Amino acid sequence: MIERISRAIENVIKEKVDIDQLRNSKELINDLGLNSINRMRLILELEKIFQVQFDLEKIDISVFNNLECLEQYISNTLNENA
Repeated sequence: MIERISRAIENVIKEKVDIDQLRNSKELINDLGLNSINRMRLILELEKIFQVQFDLEKIDISVFNNLECLEQYISNTLNENA
């Protein structure tokens, strides 16, 4: 799952990311330098890669605090849609 998330991030920021740095990040949004437009692009990219639709009215910015939170959110969403 981490590889797919990192691919989504790379597609948005247009540069290679270090998976270990992603794992250690406590403020993923800030560390990646994502503004609100790029956060939305990341959400759309994750939806495309994981073939799932996130509830944009319920998604909270804290989902992007760190890789573990993001993985958990994606996993929960995938399970809800299974």
